[in-house]
Amino acid sequence: MKSKYIFIVLMSALAVNAHAAEPASAFCRQVKKLPLGDVNKVKAMIGSIEPSRTSEGSTSGGRSIEDLERLVKPFALSEGLKDSLLKNLDDIDSDYSLYHNASRTVFDFMGVAGSEKCALDVWAERKGNQLTEMQPEPDLGDACDVVRLVGTYQKQPILIQYAFGPDEDQDASKLPPIAEVRIVKMNARDMGDVCVVKPPF
Repeated sequence: MKSKYIFIVLMSALAVNAHAAEPASAFCRQVKKLPLGDVNKVKAMIGSIEPSRTSEGSTSGGRSIEDLERLVKPFALSEGLKDSLLKNLDDIDSDYSLYHNASRTVFDFMGVAGSEKCALDVWAERKGNQLTEMQPEPDLGDACDVVRLVGTYQKQPILIQYAFGPDEDQDASKLPPIAEVRIVKMNARDMGDVCVVKPPF
């Protein structure tokens, strides 16, 4: 009986070690080759697409459905997506920043809330000429005051999110130290494959 118990314990330990030793996904291994410790260099390498703001050219502060519709033309917003975007406006303190991949098939409507500028997102995918809400959303963590870059790396659309740690130097001329980087393929079928990278890079 004792030997059987020892056998079970050993097998359990081997299973845990095997799980811990699982290799990172091919995508994660690929993007880790980027110089992730240098935000500006990464931005240049992926040809980062600057987000649009719903407040640009708006007379209502960028917080109306008309502002959102203007930014996504020639595509239309589904009724369900409109409802989610309006509901999210109750929780955010800003207009929306609109990120999208180069083919305009995946969209991230990002607003921020509170003094810590925590991101609240509504994700959408294009189906024909209409944008519909995308579920589930990618797990980008709960860090606040993040920097996001959207571009292309090795022919794949990607979103890179930088989260930062405390800035002990308080030097406004440079970014605080990087605490974590999250990277995701920006296409609807692969949004669950999130690569999380922590320093040192």
